[in-house]
Amino acid sequence: VLVRVKACALSALDIQVRTGKFEDMVRLPVIPGYEISGVVAEVGSGVMGTGVGEDVAGIIPLDGQYGGCGELAVLKSYEFVKKPALTSHEDAAACLLSGLRASTALFSQAALAPGETVLIC
Repeated sequence: VLVRVKACALSALDIQVRTGKFEDMVRLPVIPGYEISGVVAEVGSGVMGTGVGEDVAGIIPLDGQYGGCGELAVLKSYEFVKKPALTSHEDAAACLLSGLRASTALFSQAALAPGETVLIC
């Protein structure tokens, strides 16, 4: 899916890439920005569940060719989600990595089940 970037979050990951921590994983030259939000501009053949003009948010892989600080980014169908209508592009890009961490912790590690409640202090 080709995404026209509307917002990009820069994080500690970008600093680590710039200082060479992941030099064996990134392709040079690097366009920074791995957390993006934008609008679907094109959909490749075989991609289902999304369409041109849809608002999405996603995480660009470290070995991706495009970074979020560019105008366009290419994402695979499992690298993005639909952006909630009431969430701005800026907020969507800013919360991706933290949201993914929280989801992984709650559902994969803590095995949170439907109907259970979590207290966050």
